[in-house]
Amino acid sequence: MGFVSEAVTDPHLMVIKSTLQQPGDVILAFSRSGQTVDLLQSVSKGKEKGARLIALTAFGNTPLTKLSDAILWTIHPARNNFLLTGLDMSMLYLIDRISLHFLSEPEREAKYLETVEAITSTGISSVKKNERI
Repeated sequence: MGFVSEAVTDPHLMVIKSTLQQPGDVILAFSRSGQTVDLLQSVSKGKEKGARLIALTAFGNTPLTKLSDAILWTIHPARNNFLLTGLDMSMLYLIDRISLHFLSEPEREAKYLETVEAITSTGISSVKKNERI
């Protein structure tokens, strides 16, 4: 969609990337509990550098929510007294809704479609499209 972004899950790399943040950058932090030490260390460093922090989490009044500029709530059975088989479904739903919001902008949709086309039309020389392997 035209965003410069990177998904980082390695704790050491999270800290390194966070020290490179600058004002205007946004960190999206995904944490069910809001208390993961490695995540908190990295987002704290990012905040010190001027980045904004958006948390996707299930629990309030946690170190993560206290650091956050905005919070998107997810569902967790222990917090919501709600039986759920896929804990990540509410987080995936939020990601999908955010993506759809940005794709409603014609420029972002065009960039997205251009990227999808680039992915689907290259690197398939040895396998014909729609051919079963």
